[in-house]
Amino acid sequence: MRVNARVAQHRAESREGTATGLDGRVHSAHPGVLMAGPQVTVPTNSRFKPFGQALVGLAHQRAVSSLDLTTPQTGNGLAMAFGGGVDVLVHSNLAVRAAQVQYLQSRAFSETENTWTLSTGVVFRFR
Repeated sequence: MRVNARVAQHRAESREGTATGLDGRVHSAHPGVLMAGPQVTVPTNSRFKPFGQALVGLAHQRAVSSLDLTTPQTGNGLAMAFGGGVDVLVHSNLAVRAAQVQYLQSRAFSETENTWTLSTGVVFRFR
């Protein structure tokens, strides 16, 4: 078992409605998460290492309305993510994340956002 951490920042824009609880025509939102939790890797004798993880932490969102650009609103809340994937070992300290599927739930401004993500990348392992 390992400890895994995730830091992510996104940018989203809404043209109508009351996205993130603000009134106005254009809303710019900058949601971010900071989470940590356990990651369990299935032991195999091959280069392919399947894993599962559960992360919990902080969701932070900064939102701006086009009607009031000088007063951004910020909100904090709970973030949690559950998922898994497959890493392919290239070296003992380096792997390619072939695929990772993750369900992310974050709460800010008294709203809950549910998101599924599919990602790939490079994994650096520190021993």
